Amino acid sequence: MRLFPSQQRLISKYQDFLTLNFLGSEDSVLAAREDNYAELSKILAEIYLKNECFAAYTDACLQTAEKFQMLKTLNTRRKEARVERNLEKGNLIISDTVYELLLRYFASKDDWISTERTLSWIQEDGITPTFKMCVASLACLGGLLQRSLEGKHFSKALCLKISPDERLLYTFVEAKIFEMIALAENHGINVYDGLLRYPRGKNSLEKILTALLFVNID
Repeated sequence: MRLFPSQQRLISKYQDFLTLNFLGSEDSVLAAREDNYAELSKILAEIYLKNECFAAYTDACLQTAEKFQMLKTLNTRRKEARVERNLEKGNLIISDTVYELLLRYFASKDDWISTERTLSWIQEDGITPTFKMCVASLACLGGLLQRSLEGKHFSKALCLKISPDERLLYTFVEAKIFEMIALAENHGINVYDGLLRYPRGKNSLEKILTALLFVNID
């Protein structure tokens, strides 16, 4: 079966990620890089075998702009885990890396709606928030503040959620920042410590500081 160009890039990036981050596992899914692959579902079935592989798949999807494919697949697997295994919580996909990658991606796009949806999945699946998850969420909120100051447009979904009036936007964002800081503190995370260890993206540190300075916590 011949894949679409975007799918070929996805598989290639997946292999690169796996080789770099999970040494010794690069042959477990793809034996060689070719122009023609077997059924995509068969390849992805191997990827689902362990969470580290799924994290690699997530990274590949996001790097090739397959955002909606990633979200659809992730949510489908969560639901299947609960149905197929008769579990109260979908623990098939529990890798912190998966959610960290998603939240960092949404932060880079200032996409709070998707960020909040991912945070709800984390809560539903009983996953303990990590430093990167909390900071990525703050970066997303900081990005919203910067967009407002620069007069940039917001997504339609966000506009439907809150009033476009700046005063109400700031009130909304301020409340969410306090929520994220409280969530972090409840899990023993100090969002002010170790910011330089947070994976750097374009303007990521600036966005984080914008959010933290906006609430002006002593």
